[in-house]
Amino acid sequence: MDYQTALALAQRMRDNWNNWNDLQRGEAIVLFRNAGESHRKLAKIVGCSEGLIRHIEIVGRLPLGWKQLILNGHSTRRVVAAWRALRKRGQ
Repeated sequence: MDYQTALALAQRMRDNWNNWNDLQRGEAIVLFRNAGESHRKLAKIVGCSEGLIRHIEIVGRLPLGWKQLILNGHSTRRVVAAWRALRKRGQ
């Protein structure tokens, strides 16, 4: 993805941030980050904290089974915390 495409994606995220769910946000953040752009730059464009961008990026990188939990109504924060705990235990 070139710079102009990444910028257009960031602007689309800014415009739709409040309408998208965490999975949609996560997918877009992963694309933006894979283009080599920073968390800080995206946070400024979208108008939120860099920490939130990092947290939602994790959602975008979760395996499908974990994403399904979020789709089924489980809290994004709790799903990410459980996934991190499992990884910390080395499983």
